[in-house]
Amino acid sequence: MEQFGTSIHVLFTDIHMPGPMDGLELTELAHRRWPHLQLVVTSGRSRISSKQVADDGKFIPKPYDFAQLEKVIQRTNS
Repeated sequence: MEQFGTSIHVLFTDIHMPGPMDGLELTELAHRRWPHLQLVVTSGRSRISSKQVADDGKFIPKPYDFAQLEKVIQRTNS
């Protein structure tokens, strides 16, 4: 995704977002448009399996610490 001169490699979103679309729908849409994008989903209200995230994405339950998030993104991005 370099439409604006910036390369984005990871989409990190919460399942629960304001508006009609949730984070899982967002990951599906993003995966269809940018299949190389790595997907990471979080939530403090829902517990899901990483298998429910598009394209072998990862789920991290809240509360998480930034070291944990960094590890998941590094593993996902390698």
